[in-house]
Amino acid sequence: MTLGGLFWVLKAGAIILGGDQPPLIFEVAPLLFALGLVGLSRHVSPQAGPIGTSGMVAASLAIVAWLAAIVYAALPGARVPTGEEFVFPLSLLVLVSSLGIFVSLILLGVVALRTRGLPPPWHRLPLGVGLVSIPLAATGMLHIELPILLIGGLWMLLGYTISHSAKGPATTAAL
Repeated sequence: MTLGGLFWVLKAGAIILGGDQPPLIFEVAPLLFALGLVGLSRHVSPQAGPIGTSGMVAASLAIVAWLAAIVYAALPGARVPTGEEFVFPLSLLVLVSSLGIFVSLILLGVVALRTRGLPPPWHRLPLGVGLVSIPLAATGMLHIELPILLIGGLWMLLGYTISHSAKGPATTAAL
């Protein structure tokens, strides 16, 4: 999560400062976020129940969809969008991956809040990051880089918090 957040901060920072987006930095971050959510599920897993299991399934689905999108894009003759257009199946796979990450974050955030899967006051952070991301993502559709910068910073904070929580050793959430 931390590295994925850093990638988004670097991407937004490069564009804000008048440069171009570094290659692949935006596209790799969602995989790192999904892997981090798997790590978060390990922190809350003993008391996670069906909500936590659903969050883990959503994160796993996001990983599979992301990997499928990468494989598809690498196939010879694959049609890859060059702008805003929807290109089946690649755009659908990216959408499923993005929604899987968001749904997983919300579900695991609810579990972390209810079970205090992270030490106080940090048990509120996963759900907070998910909820704050809704309006920020909506403004991101306007191609303003500030929301990506802020969401990246929140993912960095979340990854750091999970990897340094008192509940146990660092997990893949530190990614």
